[in-house]
Amino acid sequence: MNEKRDLIVVWVILTILLVGGLVLAWNVGHLSLNKELGVGDVTKLLATFFVLALFVERTLEVFITAWRGAETVKRADELQTEKQALERTPANATLQQSVKNKTEWSVGYKCETQAIALRAALVLGILIAAVGIRSFDIFVAPLTATHEDTFWFKMQAGTFNVVDVLVSGGIIGGGSDAIHKLMNIITEFFDATAKKVKNS
Repeated sequence: MNEKRDLIVVWVILTILLVGGLVLAWNVGHLSLNKELGVGDVTKLLATFFVLALFVERTLEVFITAWRGAETVKRADELQTEKQALERTPANATLQQSVKNKTEWSVGYKCETQAIALRAALVLGILIAAVGIRSFDIFVAPLTATHEDTFWFKMQAGTFNVVDVLVSGGIIGGGSDAIHKLMNIITEFFDATAKKVKNS
């Protein structure tokens, strides 16, 4: 029931965002792309995000280990002790059930810790992006308008910044591995494009 309710909430939020985006698109002009953008600019940006993601991962590892590590080690020791005892008396039904329960607890606890780490990384990533380290600025020319104090221009600039913070925060919070894969994909794409242009 909770899953269904959460799904409805997600769809309502997405619908509101879609309608709001369409209304905004109807009332504002498009942004001009940065014509001087090169592969070096993109890889430099992703390299910066990669280092920040490493910092975030290490920071969270320290805090989460300090918070939840002791319980993990304690339960792991208990589980190992009971597994050894079960090896000596494999027919012991009580030990079998205890080992099963402790194994399930360990898996659940690990999943919970990973969920906490991911959410905390996302929050930290968004905070880092909110203070100014973002991604979209290199792709577009500076936002300009004939009347910069108009409501719709402010809405466009504000929406641009919010989306930039969310996307940049998601990239940083997603972890260094994801950024490394993204860097490889982009580099391969630019290399393939350059070869096609050269051979044509």
